Amino acid sequence: MKKHILIAALIFSSACFGQRFRVNGQNWVKTIQASDISDAGNDYISSYESKSNQSKITVSKNNNYTDLYIWIYKVDDKWHPDLNLQIRRTNNRSNISNGTQYQTVTNNYGYFFELYGNASRIPIQYKISGLSVLLPVESYSTQIVFTIWDW
Repeated sequence: MKKHILIAALIFSSACFGQRFRVNGQNWVKTIQASDISDAGNDYISSYESKSNQSKITVSKNNNYTDLYIWIYKVDDKWHPDLNLQIRRTNNRSNISNGTQYQTVTNNYGYFFELYGNASRIPIQYKISGLSVLLPVESYSTQIVFTIWDW
């Protein structure tokens, strides 16, 4: 009995208004097997985390004097409603605010973090919870969409 979970970070690059936004890294695939349960009658562990730099975001723009807001949402390929996907950035930079605590990614736009100026290779980490032996044995997948807004 195996469950596969695939998290794909979509790659977006935009030159609109002199900005460039790129997400790169590997898709996160977590395979959960029956052997992950240590004792009969137990469930899977409560959550699994990706590497702390599973994806990296690079933002560059011509105008360094405006704030950029990074928003996220997910587009489900095949996803169970009991699964909870969270995201965070894993560094502290003086020109970035918010986004260091895990937040749930939903199918609606959600604010992720704010950037003042340029930043390259901002590390992103993912966390999945809600796994259970009660979920149907399937391969679940979703994609995260990053959107950049300049106000």
